[in-house]
Amino acid sequence: MNNTLQTTSTARNPFLAYAEAMTPRRLDGTLLRFIKGDFALKEGKALPIGTKLVAIMNTLTIGWVKWMGGKPVDYRMGLVIDGFTPPRRADLDDYEGDNWEKDGDGDPRDPWQFVNTVVFTEPATRAMYTFSAPSRGAIGAIGELCKAHAKAPAASYPLISLESGSYQHPDRTIGRVKFPIFRVLEFVAAAPYDDTLTRSRGEGVNSRRRSPCRSRAACRRQTRSKILTTNSPVTSRMLRAVAKSASGAASFWGRRAA
Repeated sequence: MNNTLQTTSTARNPFLAYAEAMTPRRLDGTLLRFIKGDFALKEGKALPIGTKLVAIMNTLTIGWVKWMGGKPVDYRMGLVIDGFTPPRRADLDDYEGDNWEKDGDGDPRDPWQFVNTVVFTEPATRAMYTFSAPSRGAIGAIGELCKAHAKAPAASYPLISLESGSYQHPDRTIGRVKFPIFRVLEFVAAAPYDDTLTRSRGEGVNSRRRSPCRSRAACRRQTRSKILTTNSPVTSRMLRAVAKSASGAASFWGRRAA
């Protein structure tokens, strides 16, 4: 197996990258979350366990979202493929907890939540889902997916099956805790799914992310030529970072670091 990682990212304007890190993230298709063992959609619907989806790994976004009054009010998010490194929790505001809102039990709740998001699509219908992972279990599942993708052939994405596992919580009164699993079945060509994402976003030739090439065929050749090995500084560092979040995003990114 070719131990390379394909990237479709071109050189980014640093001001654009900063602006995107500070503004709300795009929701592609329908929001998908893992809630109490279900891959939940809106209005009480859910995707069945065993559903097969393609993970568009170039959309993997990591960082912090600030919540106030039940609504997101600030963001520090960026794409892994662009080499984005989230700030430490200590470098964000409201660190001490004096002004934190209370949770349902009356305890102070940190307004900043560490989140991963990635876009999935169904191979047949091309229906799209943005999976949001704010919990340790969900972030861990994305970390495991990153480990598999780091060893994938160039210009490919993982075809996964939605599954779940569980473990006994140390507090027996809580019982068993369920977590998502993205079981990799095989790797499929990335180009068709990149095209689907581009069309769904309305990013044609006038897109702000347009590549500086003369034709669609030239763009494809240019994209295929931009391959980073997993031993390169950017790729290896970022894939290790996301994969390590399987052991807890808060501890890895230094949530309480001085």
